[in-house]
Amino acid sequence: CALPISATHGSEPAFNHALPYDPYADLAPIILLAQGALVLLVGKQMQVNSVAELIALIRAKPGVLKFSSAGYLTQQHLAVAMMLQRAGLPQDACTHVPYRGLVEAVRGLLAGEVDFMIVSTGSTKGYIANGDLRALAITSAERSTHLPNVPTFAETGFPGYQIIAWCALAAPAGTPRPILDRWNAVANEALQDGEVRGRIEKIDY
Repeated sequence: CALPISATHGSEPAFNHALPYDPYADLAPIILLAQGALVLLVGKQMQVNSVAELIALIRAKPGVLKFSSAGYLTQQHLAVAMMLQRAGLPQDACTHVPYRGLVEAVRGLLAGEVDFMIVSTGSTKGYIANGDLRALAITSAERSTHLPNVPTFAETGFPGYQIIAWCALAAPAGTPRPILDRWNAVANEALQDGEVRGRIEKIDY
């Protein structure tokens, strides 16, 4: 099965100690399929053009600004929590608005229901390109080839701030090694196909 490993093997084990699975003992890894950075976005109504300006506005209006996510403890939620912590701000410095899914969370930002969010680039590149959303920073260590003009968080005064979403293929623990190796070979072959790679790039991890 294809898994959003950054959730199943990262945030979930960190915050949920009653998982119905062992993320390491119950799964046999096959291959890393894709990974991508997140991006800090603000709506058109926001008169800020940098991370510093956004942080200053949050600081000046505690509890007023809102940010969206696909739910509590999702990667979008935790990314903002980490940004606030690194900025020396309390977690209630702005209001978290959890939506029922990522599509709804992005729509909330587009509609002006919230002021900003941190989300993967896959579902938002079009909105950034046509000016509906403004990108302030990228969460990878280096600039994204998709958004080369957007600085990294490190460049904006957040050294060490890095969040990467990643997706992998895994099988049940105990799957014979020859089967794992075969799946790995097939997946590697598929990843060489331009059409397959193009489709993966459009997926919101």
